[in-house]
Amino acid sequence: MEIIVDTIQSDNGTLQIADGTQLDFGNDGSLILPGSVVNFAYVEYDGRTGTSCPNNTYTTIPQMEIEIQRKVAGSSFHVVFMINGECTSHDHVVSIHRRVNGGGWSVIGYNTDVGTQRWSGVNHGWYDRDNNSTPYNMSAVWYDSTPSNSTFPVGSTISYTVGTRSANSGNRTFWINRTDSRIGQNAYENMVSTGYVMEIAP
Repeated sequence: MEIIVDTIQSDNGTLQIADGTQLDFGNDGSLILPGSVVNFAYVEYDGRTGTSCPNNTYTTIPQMEIEIQRKVAGSSFHVVFMINGECTSHDHVVSIHRRVNGGGWSVIGYNTDVGTQRWSGVNHGWYDRDNNSTPYNMSAVWYDSTPSNSTFPVGSTISYTVGTRSANSGNRTFWINRTDSRIGQNAYENMVSTGYVMEIAP
């Protein structure tokens, strides 16, 4: 049996499904409710690597890239990262970056009140006098509200990652999942960095 309708509306505003009845949308079907999560992707990285943290530009961290295929036109994306590690200086920021179908990265997550200054990000490094054996944890959270349907059409692959940048004139190195001075041993901890993206229906 096949029933095709554009709108289902109840007189009292409630649609009831009989006990024991299941809705089967098949392999390609879906039920989309406003504000519901329609897609999810994540990254989990436990490598112990370093990335440049220059003063003149934001540098993306490729190991933290998350790819998600857009399913609904007009949707928004909730982006969350948890980065563990240690920089060679506490003077640095973390940013959020986006690209489509493997193209170039654009910085989207930073303090828009001051613009893309070197001290502008979504979070910053801890003030830590011991840039040696004590790592720290930084979150980077961003709500990407309704990316353009023409630039990011349904079916396109949208990628998100975090970036880092020195907040003063010095060039730094940011070490992921390890401390500044050791790759890992007693008192020099190793961690796991993670992130996820949720596509939210309009």
